[in-house]
Formats: sequence, C-alpha cells, structure tokens
Amino acid sequence: MHRTRLEEKLGADVVEDLDFLVRGIVSSESVTKDQFGQIIDRIDGLENRIDLLDERTQNLTNEIAIFRAEVNQRFLSIDQRLDSFRSEIEQRFDSFRSEMEQRFDSFRSDIDQRLDAINERIVSSIKWTVGTIALFGTIITVLMAVFKFFP
Repeated sequence: MHRTRLEEKLGADVVEDLDFLVRGIVSSESVTKDQFGQIIDRIDGLENRIDLLDERTQNLTNEIAIFRAEVNQRFLSIDQRLDSFRSEIEQRFDSFRSEMEQRFDSFRSDIDQRLDAINERIVSSIKWTVGTIALFGTIITVLMAVFKFFP
C-alpha cells in the first residue's frame, strides 16, 4: 500500500531506487530494527509532506481558478461598458451627422434662394438696360428723322 502511494507521488523509478537503497541498508548487518523503524518513519514523514504539498497545490489551483474567473468577469464587465460607450458614441455621431446634414441642406436652400434672387435682379437689370438702350436708339432715330425732314 505504501509503495503504490509513493509511486503515485514520486514515480516508479524513484520508488525502485528507494526500495533498493532501503533493502541494501536493511540487509547490511549494521542496521538495527530501530534504525529501520526510523527509516520507515522518515519515509512516512516524506509521504505526509508530499500529501501536504498536494493539498497546497490543489488550494493554489483553486485560488488561481477563482482569480481567473474574477478577472474574466471583470473583462466581460469592461467589454460591456465599452460596447455601451461605443453605442452611445455612435448614436451621438449619427445624431450630429443628421443635424449637420439638415443644417447644410438648409444652408444650401438659403444659398439657392439668394442666388435665384440675384439672378432675377440681374435679368431685370439687363432687361432695363436693353430697354433703355432701345428707347435711346428710338429717340435718336426720331430726332434724326425730324432734323432731316425739318431743317
């Protein structure tokens, strides 16, 4: 039972080397039962430390998973805020663009009306000028005819 748990924790190669080392120590004549008991106690201590390390590793893994979930949640929250902000900015720009288009259309209409008024004044002025020239021409023609027949 100890061997399989050690194999899980340390690996089969390490357990074989440890088994070989312990058997070598046990088979030598200088090892007493107390020393063998101490070796077994030390191995049990190592196993307990490995279990403690496994527990700590599991705790750290759980904490990291919780931290990762919190970070992901915060990023999702930030993404939602950015999407909301982006949507609000797009609405404002659309509103601004619509307002500017209306203003430009109004300005363009004003300019067209003013140019039409100027065009009418120019046409009217040309008509008056042509009429005045024609009238002067007629007056000069009549005066020339009068002076020619009535010397």
